[in-house]
Amino acid sequence: TRADFRLGIIAIQDLADVDFVFTLTEIKAGIKGSFRSKEKDISVIAKELGGGGHKKAAAFFLEKMNLKDAEKKVLKTIDKFYP
Repeated sequence: TRADFRLGIIAIQDLADVDFVFTLTEIKAGIKGSFRSKEKDISVIAKELGGGGHKKAAAFFLEKMNLKDAEKKVLKTIDKFYP
C-alpha cells in the first residue's frame, strides 16, 4: 500500500548519519521512487525525473522501466545536482 512505501523511507531517513535517502519500488507499471532529505533540496531531482514534491520530501514514477535501469537513471540524476 502507499502507506507501506512511506513507512519504509521514513524509517531510513531517521538514521542519525543519513542526510539524503531514496527508495525505488518496482510495481506492475514501472518504478515508484521516493526521496527524503534533512538538508538538501531533493525536489529538483524529482522534478528532473518527471515527479515533484517539497524540498525535503519528493517522489517520481518511471513508466515501463526495470529496477536496474531505474537505479542507474536516478543515480545519474542525483550526480547532476549533487556531484
